[in-house]
Amino acid sequence: MLVDNRSHPRARPVRTAERIAVVAQSVRENPRTSTRHRAQQFNVSRTSLRRILHKDRGLFAYKLQLTQEHYSKVILNKIALQLTMQQKL
Repeated sequence: MLVDNRSHPRARPVRTAERIAVVAQSVRENPRTSTRHRAQQFNVSRTSLRRILHKDRGLFAYKLQLTQEHYSKVILNKIALQLTMQQKL
């Protein structure tokens, strides 16, 4: 005869309506907080937090990168600085 000797009951779901609302409010207040820090703040795994953000809120993790327009401004500022320094010499 087979007996199911589960010592641990099934895990509780993390993606509750209350938790989703709290995470959504947190993202509205400070969207720059990392998912790692936010997961620690709400005591959930990073995977669960990503599921909440993606499946329930429709948000995606991304890293801000320099756009070409911004990068070209940086280059122009460097050139202007070099020309200024050359004139002073």
